Amino acid sequence: AAPMFERYAANAAKAEERPRGYYFAGNCYRLLGRDREAVGAFKKVIEDPAGALFVPQSKVALGHLAVNAGKLQEALSQFEEVVNSPFPPKVRGEAALNAALTATKLDKTELSERYLALIMRTPGMEDFRVEAQTALMANHFAKKEYKEVINVFRGSTAKAEGDKEAARLMIAARSHMRLKQPSEALTLFREVERLVKPETDLAFQASYYRLLC
Repeated sequence: AAPMFERYAANAAKAEERPRGYYFAGNCYRLLGRDREAVGAFKKVIEDPAGALFVPQSKVALGHLAVNAGKLQEALSQFEEVVNSPFPPKVRGEAALNAALTATKLDKTELSERYLALIMRTPGMEDFRVEAQTALMANHFAKKEYKEVINVFRGSTAKAEGDKEAARLMIAARSHMRLKQPSEALTLFREVERLVKPETDLAFQASYYRLLC
């Protein structure tokens, strides 16, 4: 499909159809694992004067491709460029989440937390709040700030599903455990066990920690 979209772009009757074709070609190449061709297609979108509609998504895609290539600082710059531009909040939220996750990998914890906090308070970024909350909780847990983990956990009523929700609850449960609050920890460990299959690592960990409470 990617070559078809490239032909569509090359022979576009209208200027705005050209970046559309290259954007979809880039996505096809990404799905095929052909990252070099994907990068080329997304760059054509960004360089196209008529590409405005697809520029933010293309920059986010380039950020993901840079992460795949181990170029974390380059990826962070791509994500930050989207966050700090006047694009719609949904695409800025996606970029902010990925900027935060990339900053964590670069040991830039304060920068990571700044982007996660941005997601938690910005209207239009609601789709990314559960993942942002989980990442923020994980950052505080790594710094042994267990009370702050619980504050973040209680600060939002949003919930994830399945393994993602179990991972979120596990961080909160372990924080209650470290704060010597066994009752709260037990409740959450049991909820983790309910959410995941018994043979999974999360289920085993929840069962193990529950016995230690």
